[in-house]
This record gives sequence, structure tokens and C-alpha cells, in this order.
Amino acid sequence: LISELVMMSESNALWGGLVGAALAEVRPYEFWFAPSLFVVAGVSALMIRGLWRWKTASAWTQLGLAFGIAGLISWLIPVNYFGWSPWELVYNIPGAEAIRAIGRFELLAGFLLALAFGILVANALHSTSRPGRIILTGLLLLVMVEQFNTIERQSHSELVVTAEQELPPPPDSCRSFVLLEPRWDIPGFAEQIDAMAIARSTGLPTINGYSGWT
Repeated sequence: LISELVMMSESNALWGGLVGAALAEVRPYEFWFAPSLFVVAGVSALMIRGLWRWKTASAWTQLGLAFGIAGLISWLIPVNYFGWSPWELVYNIPGAEAIRAIGRFELLAGFLLALAFGILVANALHSTSRPGRIILTGLLLLVMVEQFNTIERQSHSELVVTAEQELPPPPDSCRSFVLLEPRWDIPGFAEQIDAMAIARSTGLPTINGYSGWT
């Protein structure tokens, strides 16, 4: 349970060594999308503050609270709670079973929590005391630090760079293309991503495609 709530990439500069590496064998990499811990903690604390002052809360604060609630729910839905997951309820919705990588749902949670964090912090900075602003500034710095990663991932292989810089433009008669699997050793999905990148740069449609490239 705990591992799924805090599962982040082992490349996270702040938590990778403590959380990512320690839990890397617990769940596959498809689950390495959990929102960063200071964001979750910060949103939770700011939501308590906002709900406590609900009667005098501004429209922006209420919007931030809405994003925060939606983000926390999205964060908790895919988690397995001792053999049962709330995702079973979502799975029964028509079309939901087409989602093949449930862990990526956490990306939505991270997006919603980031929106909530920004809105709630911005409003709190204008309505709190000087010590409170110092605490919020420190929280902002911590959130910034935990966004850094220790590795750089490429969205496609060097083939795209070669195609865009060295290969001649396609002939006028070309209406579409297909990129076949290369002979050298690269991941099976790489040529699909390469073809999509080439299609984007040339404006030509391709038969290739990859559902995981978002």
C-alpha cells in the first residue's frame, strides 16, 4: 500500500535513492508516476486551511480546493488496498477497460495537484502573516527541488535527428510512409516513436503509431 502511494522514479533527485531505488522491485516502472511528496503534503495542508476558512474563501481558493480534491482522489484511485482497488469501480464504466497502463492515471493526479498547489499557495501568500509567507516560500523551494531528475530521457532515438538533418526531403509524390523495424538493437517501440516524430516534422502521415507516446 505504502509503496504504491509514494512510488516515484528512481531518477528523482530528492527521493530517488530513498523511495525509487528501495521500491523499484516492488512494482513495475508503469507505476513510477506518483505525485511528489511535498506537493501532496503541501496541497493537503493548504486544503485544510482553505476548508477551515471556507465561508470567507475567495473564488480562486475554492477553485484550488476543487482541483485538490480531484487530484487526491485521482492519486488514491489506482492504489491496491489490501487486495482491492477503487479502480474496479472505474473499470465498469464503458471504455475504461481500454486503459492498459493504470499507473499512468497518476499523471492526471499530479497535474491536478500542481494546479491546486499553485492556486492555493498564491492565495495564501496574500492572506497570511510574514512567518506564514516564509513557510510557504520554503515549501515552494522544496517543491522545486523535488522536481529535478538525475537522468535525461530522450523522446525518440538518434534516427530522428539523422532524418531531419541529413536525409533529403520526401518526393512530391509521397503521400504517406512507413518506418520498418531497424536491424540494430533498440527498444521495439522506438521506430514507432521515430516515425511519429518524422511525420510531425515533414507533415506526412505515417502508418506507424504508438499509444504510449503522449
